[in-house]
Amino acid sequence: MISVTDLRNGTKVKMDGALWQCVDYQHQKIGRGGAKVV
Repeated sequence: MISVTDLRNGTKVKMDGALWQCVDYQHQKIGRGGAKVV
C-alpha cells in the first residue's frame, strides 16, 4: 500500500496487476479543517 506522503506527480504504482501513474496531485489545507489530497 502506498502512503499519501509518497504520492506525487509522476509516481508510478502497480495496483491490481496494472501500472498506474499519478498525473495530478493537490494537497489542500482549508482554514481550521483537516487537510485532504485531491
